[in-house]
Amino acid sequence: MRLSLNILANYIQLPSERSEELEQIFEDLGLEIKRVERHSEDTVFSLELLANRGDLRSYMGIAQELHGRTEWPLRVVEVTPSQPMGVPHLTFKIDSPACMAYSLSYFESSAARTQVPEQVTQLLGVDGTALINQPVDIGNFVGIESGQPVHVYDFDKIEGQLRIRESLEGEVAHLLFQEAPQQLPAGTLVIVDDKKILAIAGVIGCEAAKVTQASTRILLESALFEPVAIRKTSKKLGLQTTASLRFERGGDAGCVLPGARRAAFLLQQCDWTYDGTLQTTQSPGEMEPMRLSVSELNHFIGSSLSAEQVTKALNGFGFGVEEVMQDALLVTVPSHRVWDIAEACDLYEEVCRALSYDTLPRQFPELQLSQINTHTTEIDLRGQLEGALVENGFFEVFTEGFYSEERVRKLNALPGFSNHRHIRVLGGKDSAAALMKNTNVAHALELIKVNEDIRNLDVKAFEWSRTFQPGVSTEDMGGNVPPIESKNLWLVVGGDAQGKTVMDPARSVDPLYMKGLVSRLLSVLNLDFDVEQTSTAGERDYPITSTLLHPGRKANILVNGEVVGIFGELHPRLVDSFGIKRSSPCFAELSERVFTLSPGARSYVQPSRIQLPYRDICFFMPRGLQSASIIREIEFLSSSVKEVTVLDVYKLPAPEVGSAVTFRISFDPASMGETSISVDVLAQQLNVISKGVIAVFKDKGVYQR
Repeated sequence: MRLSLNILANYIQLPSERSEELEQIFEDLGLEIKRVERHSEDTVFSLELLANRGDLRSYMGIAQELHGRTEWPLRVVEVTPSQPMGVPHLTFKIDSPACMAYSLSYFESSAARTQVPEQVTQLLGVDGTALINQPVDIGNFVGIESGQPVHVYDFDKIEGQLRIRESLEGEVAHLLFQEAPQQLPAGTLVIVDDKKILAIAGVIGCEAAKVTQASTRILLESALFEPVAIRKTSKKLGLQTTASLRFERGGDAGCVLPGARRAAFLLQQCDWTYDGTLQTTQSPGEMEPMRLSVSELNHFIGSSLSAEQVTKALNGFGFGVEEVMQDALLVTVPSHRVWDIAEACDLYEEVCRALSYDTLPRQFPELQLSQINTHTTEIDLRGQLEGALVENGFFEVFTEGFYSEERVRKLNALPGFSNHRHIRVLGGKDSAAALMKNTNVAHALELIKVNEDIRNLDVKAFEWSRTFQPGVSTEDMGGNVPPIESKNLWLVVGGDAQGKTVMDPARSVDPLYMKGLVSRLLSVLNLDFDVEQTSTAGERDYPITSTLLHPGRKANILVNGEVVGIFGELHPRLVDSFGIKRSSPCFAELSERVFTLSPGARSYVQPSRIQLPYRDICFFMPRGLQSASIIREIEFLSSSVKEVTVLDVYKLPAPEVGSAVTFRISFDPASMGETSISVDVLAQQLNVISKGVIAVFKDKGVYQR
């Protein structure tokens, strides 16, 4: 917004030496100065306004903000005295809740007219708004001056009754300043008569009722529209106007009539005859008073303000304040602030802005360790896990607790799945809800298939879900037995969702990626875990999911020796039965038991004051052999080993079936009672480790490279 200090002085009494002081005040109020134009007789600021403060998009709004901070006296503008409400030949009807208040004022004029007042041309000139004709120029002026957009119609071009409604499918309007008519999106809030659209409410007028120099009878509209409706309309039309910028940030119900009366005053100065105003209000412009505790405010900002100081600060911004008790104030929010004031902390901010943040105490608040709440609920932990998944590109999905016989037939592509029973739904035969699901894999594969059909090959999804399995047979128990219900978190990843690299531009997801993902999730819960990779992984704790995973590419997830989940690549035969052609999806499932497990004890280990010597050693490892097995053997072979990490993994080309894995072994001199280890001793230790590893794993094909 371009703001002239000469024009601003019409609405608030500014000090004589004003420019430099105002720059500091604007910045402190959150109104960023983008540019300053200093002229011989005026200074013009280009201001970046607060996004949620529509009331600041006017001179009177800026004046009110300065008054709240400085107490400089406000100046009242002249308006037309109140006229009898209602005009006999003027009616309108509101057919949409998005129109919260609406008024029409009727004016007549002879052909000979005077020029618009100088203040109008001066303000529009600074703003960069072109002069068109008297009614339009005065309407534009009032919108910039008071923040209340007004619009004018040629009364003689209106046929029948005015209505405010939502547009229908296929309706067309010729907007002002556009070359041709255009079709409006259905549901657009419009102003119409019996035959045509006259304006897009809160955005722009139409050619059908445009006021021209020849117009002698006009209607002046001053209204309040629902912000979301105007924002959607502006976005759909790709059109942003001064009016839409104001309304989509929340208008002022208390300014609808004063805006009309201000326009009426200026039009009367231009020899227009004012005949009265017709108004309807559908929604109240006020909100319930808010209770404000002075002691809580002082605790929040670290101050010692009195109730009188708080009252004075809020009154300056237009808030009404009533002291109901010694510590409690009842605050009435003015109509121009109902859109951005919602709770007590918003009022705290207003007090701080009135006093200036520079006057607040500059100290850290006292905090006792006993005041810190260390209790974390399951909901908190779920939120942390979801945050970690979203950070890794996952989307949450929601699936049903049932599936059809058709999905079971696809799952039966693996012979072992038919051994697992389902709970049938009475009356659900041959429907999509015939069976309660006993596995999440079916929905995961359907998700991959649906995305593959629309050429979205890279998929990452998760869901908090439940599976159901029959309880012990009724023959064994002698009666009905409730089903076994399991709560879990499942993840599915397909395509190149693992992420591409320069060296590997087509890096498909694999079980190693899923292991890393599980590691990230359990680290959020402060849980240490182990992986147990066997062809029978999950058969005891996750028998169904285990059946559906690749026998050579699956592993158990263990925490404190307890199996809490399973992950791996979905069985190729199963993937094929679901019609998936371009992906080898990986799947993981975690039990809700992870929320009940205690994190392992964390202890601080004093780091060594000397740099630990290390050596690197590389082994060929066939597919299926875990690095953890080699690491455990290295640690067993030498008591002087401090740490073993995997430094590099290189997948060897055919005909080799495996990888070259490089391990970095750090040695601790203190374990030998020394402060350093000689090169010869390191070589000797490395030789012992190499021979020991090969001796243990030689039958599996391990050798040193």
